[in-house]
Amino acid sequence: NPAILTVTNNKLTLAGFTVTGKQGGGATTFDENVLTVSGSFNYEDNEGNNQPTRFSGSEVNGPASFTLKGSGTFSETFSASGPNTFNGPASFTATGTGELNISGVYKSAFNGGLSVARTGAGATDIFNAVGENAIAGNFSYVNKVGGATAIGAGTGKTSITGKVDIDYESGTHHNFSLSRLENAAGGGTVSIANPAILTVTNNKLTLAGFTVTGKQGGGATTFDENVLTVPDGFTYEDNGGNNQSTRFSGSVVNGPASFTLKGSGIFYDTFSGLGPNQYNGNVIYTREGSGAINIGNGHTVSYAANLTFATATGISVAANRVRFNGATDATFTHAGVAEPILPGFILEKSGGAKLVLTQPLRVSNTLDFISGYIQASAEYPLIFQPGAGHTNAGDDSHVLGPVHKIGNTEFVFPTGSGTKLFLAGISAPSGATSGFSAEYLPVDPADNGYNTGNHNETLTKVFDEGYWDIRRIAGESAVTVTLGYNFPDGYITDPSKLAVAHWKSGTWNDLGNGAHTDDLNVGTVTTLTTVSDFSPFTLASTDSNNPLPVTLADFSVAAENGTALIRWSTASETGVSHFEIERSGDAHSWQIIGSVKASGESAVLHRYSFPDPGVAGMRYYRLRMVDLDGTFAYGPVGSLRLEGPAIAGRVYPNPAVDRLTLDQEEKADAVKIFALSGTEWSLKRSDNGGGRGLSFDVSHLPAGIYLLRIESKDGPARIHRVVISR
Repeated sequence: NPAILTVTNNKLTLAGFTVTGKQGGGATTFDENVLTVSGSFNYEDNEGNNQPTRFSGSEVNGPASFTLKGSGTFSETFSASGPNTFNGPASFTATGTGELNISGVYKSAFNGGLSVARTGAGATDIFNAVGENAIAGNFSYVNKVGGATAIGAGTGKTSITGKVDIDYESGTHHNFSLSRLENAAGGGTVSIANPAILTVTNNKLTLAGFTVTGKQGGGATTFDENVLTVPDGFTYEDNGGNNQSTRFSGSVVNGPASFTLKGSGIFYDTFSGLGPNQYNGNVIYTREGSGAINIGNGHTVSYAANLTFATATGISVAANRVRFNGATDATFTHAGVAEPILPGFILEKSGGAKLVLTQPLRVSNTLDFISGYIQASAEYPLIFQPGAGHTNAGDDSHVLGPVHKIGNTEFVFPTGSGTKLFLAGISAPSGATSGFSAEYLPVDPADNGYNTGNHNETLTKVFDEGYWDIRRIAGESAVTVTLGYNFPDGYITDPSKLAVAHWKSGTWNDLGNGAHTDDLNVGTVTTLTTVSDFSPFTLASTDSNNPLPVTLADFSVAAENGTALIRWSTASETGVSHFEIERSGDAHSWQIIGSVKASGESAVLHRYSFPDPGVAGMRYYRLRMVDLDGTFAYGPVGSLRLEGPAIAGRVYPNPAVDRLTLDQEEKADAVKIFALSGTEWSLKRSDNGGGRGLSFDVSHLPAGIYLLRIESKDGPARIHRVVISR
């Protein structure tokens, strides 16, 4: 029960230090002390204390607690006395109405964590001094009774090694600010209820969740330049009486985010010069009041996961200010709207991820393809409105599924297979409300009933790895059709001999070549005249100068006891000479390792195989399909990692001249021998001359390298590389 209390310049080692019942009469000055307390340091005034308490320039080695019951101001650091160092847990509790100021003049060190609580309404200022501050441990602030609060409004950041927990409820319309806090450990939460002016800036927080509810009028909300990692989500909600704006800019939210606007104030997702936002979890916007939601007002807003507009009206998007990025598939949904509109957007998904349409989506400006794909469907197409367009579509970024175009301007449909761009184009329709649809399907047309063997006599071959479904969906305009090819070396040798083919009445019809580009790999071909009948289209050749691909039914690479076995089959062959097998260690530099003769002319299934013993490691294989005239085309690439042959027992002699013998440890139910070309040769048992094991006559085999395959019911097949010498 002291009146004026002065404790200065002491250096004490004690079991404990306690002050209780500090009354009015004068200030408390606790300055430049060093206390080592094995118990704790405790300071408590009484309810009638209206005098200031100043605690500065001191060191407390042990727990420290401060309980403020009166109306006097408590200043942790004051004037020129310097910062404090707390080497144990420090707690401050304000049960009275006095202002609580922690690290207001200097940045103190809290090396055992810091907890602050108010059960009496009053102003609180924490970490508002100039310079950086550090807390070793957790930080918590609890205030359920109100009073203006400012945490971290100074110029330097406050680094916290542990959790952050903030639970604030304004009470009667008080302001709250949170700035420049950075912590390392997750699990804490921030909950801010019923604030008036709300300012949350320059924080980097790892939390379980962050919630703002009941934001009232009194001033704007500024949420700027924050990085929040919140697995349970970020939630913002104002109340029905809020008539002030909310500005959310320059921030990153790692976790789901939800915004619910109940008042008449405008919500800006990005504002003026405050920077773009990045959301790395699902985002939902809900408008329940009369205030508008403006997205992309000042900068681009990026969404790495699902984006949902939960309200039909009152949500507007600035042109080309929405970016869909991230490495996982995501959706865009606008509830209550049959065909939502985005006035242009940016597609920048990574790793082959897609924006998957769950509604028809209309584009009214420019869609910028950078990376990733849009997955459309017959039920949910991508629709370009009159005047809308796109840029930068390529192999790594285009539309999978139907694309619609409305209007009377020429248009190129950004369609593809998911690995390559296969454009389709139309000339300008005559009607302003004309509508066309295009989709590229990367399958053999015959799989869908469009047999590539049925074609006009003017066509020598029809492309059988894909086709375009181009339809007229509104109006009666006739247009020229342009198809874009994207082929490996060898598919096309003379673009002038290409033609657009159109399926009608059970036949692929020749629509000619009215214009073409000269590139052998990537280019376009346009019909000779306008088209008024629409159904499947694809590319064709008018002579053998363009081989286009052999119809491969399948292609596979598998490991068998340290040997790569390449298998393939053809559904049809026309003018094919042979298959060359190529191998690579990096999928870039290739070498021919063998050749297999083709059937030549066939309309039935033929199967082929080729073994490659090689060496252990990662290897890639492809076929080079060579025609009789020397032209060629490449097949798909297969890969595998070999761990080396599993060889048991022994085969001798090796090299052999006329006989091969298997060691008796080689258990064999069947023995086969293959040339490196894949050709199997016959083997005949012979007398082993009294030796041990099985013996085989190989005198009929030409000199060369062979693979001996030994099959057993008791285990996997074994393969030996043997040499026949003459």
